[in-house]
Amino acid sequence: MSDQTVNLDEQFTLVLSSPIVVAGTTFTEIKLREPLVRDLRILSGSMAQKDPVTATNQLYSQLTDGVVPAEVFERMKVRDMRKISAWFRPFTQEESDTN
Repeated sequence: MSDQTVNLDEQFTLVLSSPIVVAGTTFTEIKLREPLVRDLRILSGSMAQKDPVTATNQLYSQLTDGVVPAEVFERMKVRDMRKISAWFRPFTQEESDTN
């Protein structure tokens, strides 16, 4: 059994460490919804094998229902991306033994 409790929040809001401007729009926070199975197809496509970072950014954009373009994720600070990745990771990991 794992010592960590995994919190699978249906929505994640991240206040960016600094604003990002893309196409005249300033983004100060990002809201992502829980992924659907169909969203994960982005990570299994041929582009994901060629360029996994771009595929991941497209997935995250899709999790904003298109409100936040993938380019915002491209320009994001690594520390902000790590927070998103930490929230997203449990959705893609297999459950361990819960005995």
